Amino acid sequence: MIKKTVILIFIFVIFFLISYSIRKPNDFKRILSKKTTIKLENQHYNFDKLKLFKADSIYFSYKNIGENDFKIESVKASCGCTIPFWSKKKLKPNDIDSILVVYDSNKKGRFSKEIFIVSNNETSPLTLRVSGIVMD
Repeated sequence: MIKKTVILIFIFVIFFLISYSIRKPNDFKRILSKKTTIKLENQHYNFDKLKLFKADSIYFSYKNIGENDFKIESVKASCGCTIPFWSKKKLKPNDIDSILVVYDSNKKGRFSKEIFIVSNNETSPLTLRVSGIVMD
């Protein structure tokens, strides 16, 4: 009886781990990935004055100053008018890359938008910010 109970518990634990890894694969990737450190050239950019319905963009440069490869899991903007573009490849130590952020000025007035970077950086998530004034 004890042997059957131990086998059933073992099967249950294996089943649970497999089902959890299928539902939450990013959690396992995050646990297994090695952390590193990047240095951003800047985290805020002020576009100053922009014309209405004219898109503008900025590159946020960063360098991997850690000992492990740097990998971005996701980049999300605080609204649909701010569009980030980034490399899906791993960045080797001492290499430099950038994130392109495009702001589509479709509404007049002041703006301040955030971009959130989830990665294997020691201080993830990182936050970038763009701001300015949209005029006629």
